[in-house]
Parts: sequence; C-alpha cells; structure tokens
Amino acid sequence: MFDLEYILLHLRAKSVNNNIAFMVTDDETEEKVEVSFNIDDLTVSTNEDHTNKIKLNDDYTLFLKYPTIDQFIKISSLIEEDPLANYFIMTSCLDKVASDDEVYSFDDYSDEQIDEFMDNMTSDVVRGVQNFFETMPKIRHEMKYKNSNGNERTFVIEGLRSFFI
Repeated sequence: MFDLEYILLHLRAKSVNNNIAFMVTDDETEEKVEVSFNIDDLTVSTNEDHTNKIKLNDDYTLFLKYPTIDQFIKISSLIEEDPLANYFIMTSCLDKVASDDEVYSFDDYSDEQIDEFMDNMTSDVVRGVQNFFETMPKIRHEMKYKNSNGNERTFVIEGLRSFFI
C-alpha cells in the first residue's frame, strides 16, 4: 500500500500541484494553524527492524506479505473496533511457512486450517506479526510550526487518508 500511496500522491502533484495546505488544531492552544508540505519532499520511510520472517521454531519460519489492494479495501471497510478486523488483517498477510526442505503456502489451506494455525501461535510469534505491521514501510512526514505561545510544535502525517485531508 505504501507504493500505491506514493504513486497516488505524485499523480496528485502532477495533476493539481505539489503543495498541500490544510488546517490543524494545535493540541496545546486549541487554535487552528495552517501547515503545508511539498509532495516532492515525501519519501517512504523504512524501519531497519522490519522483517517479514518470524521464527516459529528451530525448523520452521513464517513468512508474511503485504496486503493486496483488494485486501486493503476490505480492511478499510472493517470497523476498527470490530474484533474480526485485526484477525482479518493478520490472516491476509500470511504467506508461507518454510523449512530447509519444505514450503507450505497459506493459499493451499482452508480458512478452518488457517484458523487452527492462528489459534496455535505462540505469544512470540504474535509479537513478531505485530512488529511486522508496526515497522511496515510507510509514507510519513513531519511538519514543524510555532503556536501562539511561541512553542515549536510538530504535526505528523502518515497514511493515504491523512495526505488527502
């Protein structure tokens, strides 16, 4: 999705203009402040701790994949408070389990079999999956401004919805 976000933002830059300005509410003073940025200044930020490989045991490794556009649309339609939303996000990113000799693709298994796999995940594996999502590459931009108290503030924007405020 981060590649799609990058492409859409640069298409917006070419079709409209490179600058996006909008108002934010300063959380210290509650005042509206105008901030802006140039799309050409955006980059995809990566985290050096990001990995799609999670060790299941001495023999097997779980490999994760990024959600497809179709999966992202379905994820976006789920209500964040819906307990099934996080489960769908996790299962949509399961790619394969592999050892030195074998590879098992999740595409070859039924929903019930995947549910059983998920039920048997250890807490370390769940933390690894969470880390995959938390450190996933993303477009992120920080904008600095001074509020009416003269304090230096930073407004952070990330994710496609944020950029099209």
